[in-house]
Formats: sequence, structure tokens, C-alpha cells
Amino acid sequence: MKPLVSVIVPVYNVKKYVEACLDSLCAQSLEKIEILVIDDGSRDGSGEVCDRFAQKDKRIRVIHQQNLGLSAARNIGIELAQAPYLMFVDSDDTVHRDFCRIPYETACREACDVVIFGHLINGKIAYDAETCGIQSGVQNKEAALRAGRRYMGNYAWNKLYKRQLFDTIRFPEGRLYEAIGTTYRILLKAEKIVYTPRHLYFYRKRKGTISTNRSRQNFLERISMMQQYADGIAAAGFEKEARDSALTLAMLAVRRLGTKNQAVQRYVNDLKRTDYIPEEWSRAQKFLLERIKRSNLQFNVCRRLLDVRNQTIRAYIAVKRRFSRKS
Repeated sequence: MKPLVSVIVPVYNVKKYVEACLDSLCAQSLEKIEILVIDDGSRDGSGEVCDRFAQKDKRIRVIHQQNLGLSAARNIGIELAQAPYLMFVDSDDTVHRDFCRIPYETACREACDVVIFGHLINGKIAYDAETCGIQSGVQNKEAALRAGRRYMGNYAWNKLYKRQLFDTIRFPEGRLYEAIGTTYRILLKAEKIVYTPRHLYFYRKRKGTISTNRSRQNFLERISMMQQYADGIAAAGFEKEARDSALTLAMLAVRRLGTKNQAVQRYVNDLKRTDYIPEEWSRAQKFLLERIKRSNLQFNVCRRLLDVRNQTIRAYIAVKRRFSRKS
């Protein structure tokens, strides 16, 4: 049986979660799939759990390797994939039973290269089509790039891809936030992109993962990948999205690291020079930009002002909720 979709699942020390992940994939309504499980040097018994699943379901193929990282595991899956379409799943997450079927049928019906779909975070709706500013159906590239950056995230796992898109593209190995530096290249290469608002992916946000690690080094790595994204789409001619991305990146860097950090100086200068404000910026971001541009105060004072303002707002909301419960 030749598979219609190859699902690539990197696994590393997730014994507590991987069984639920594989259960959800084995229960897919689209049966003609292959499940490529890349055990990336797990030391907690995750690999053995995957092997047991492979014995029960012949669609599962487990590859054991030394620990090379998430990108390397995904890249090996891409090399081994036999289906015309690819999907990615993180091994601590689960998926809807139509996770493969709906995007695959959409891709066939619309003759498109990428299908983007909705997801839940810890069981809750993160964003819908209206919030993202896009409509269900065919998307132009700039709308897809903008929605990905602003709302849906530059994730690998909320999309179905035509296999050929990865002929010359791989995930950067040895880097964090690798999807940021990869998905925009795929979207730029795609001829046709379709969005469906169905929530097909169930993301588990938990402590100790890259997405929740707020260390300085992780943040600098994220900034680096976001800069690569902004530079890449600028080179491709998407000037407005590139400008929005660059300024949002600058604001993020300044708010987190302050103005005295050497790595942030270029971003401070960008903010001081700009007369343009991205439409998605919050009031807090606009407030801070005004302070940076007009005031001679040290940035740490500005940041304290912003923190006090946010704390006041949170305190007001908490009091309001408490009284509303009593009434």
C-alpha cells in the first residue's frame, strides 16, 4: 500500500506523552498513511514504547539514532518519506482523527501545495480565521506569511506540504526555533496556499520545552531566526510584511534586553528612526515606542513605567473579576 501522507514524528524523552500521540495517529480516518517515528536518542524508554506500537501497526516505522536534535530528526524523516505529502507532529502532542484526511482532501481538491489548519493549545482555541485576518480558502503569500507571524505561528505542525517543496529545503540543524527559519521558505516556494479553520492539531504547552524556556540564550536564538525570516521575505519582495516583521522584532528585543545590550543597538536605532507603526501593535508597544523616540529617559525607566502600567491593568481586571463573582 503506497501511502498518501507521510507523518514525521521526532521523539525525545517523552515517554509520558508519546503513547497518546501515536494512539491519535493510528486512529486516523485516512488509513493510507505512513508514520515515521524518529527516536532521537531517547533515554527514558520512549523508543521502546514506539517499537511496541510498530509491532501492532505496520504503518509505523521507527528509526533509532543518537541524539542529533529536532531538526536532524525531521530531516531524516523527510529523506525517508514515500508519500506525495508530508505532515509533522511533535511527540508530546495529539491530533484530531481527521488530521490527515481533511488537509489531504483539500490539497487534492484545490490542487495546492500547502494547506494550513487551526490548532488548540491545551484544549483552547488559540486563534480563528477572523482573528488572523484571513478567510477560509486560497491565500496570497503575504497574507499567509503575515498570519503565520502574527497569530498562527511559524510552526511546522499546522500544515500539510507537498513533498516536492522540501527537495531543496531542510530544517537548520543545531538551531532552536528552527521552524521560523524554514516555514517561510516553504510558503515562498509554494504556488498555491489554502487555509482551513478546522482545529486539527492539539498542542500541549508544558514547562521545560523550548517554547516555554525564557532563558536569555533561547531568546537570542529566537531573535536570530526572526531576523533571518525578516531578511528572507524582504529579499523576496514582500516589503510591508518585512517592515512589520523588522520593527516588531526590534520592539521585542528592546523590551526584553534593554538598550545597553550590544546586540540590541541596531534595533534601538531602527525604532528611533521609524515613522511607521505596524497595525497589529498593542497600546503598550506604541507607548514604549513613543518613550524611546521622544524622551531622554534611560530605557530601564521607560520599561519600569510600562511594567507599572501593565501591573495596574492586571490588578484592575483581578478586582473586577472578584466582584463580578460575588454579584
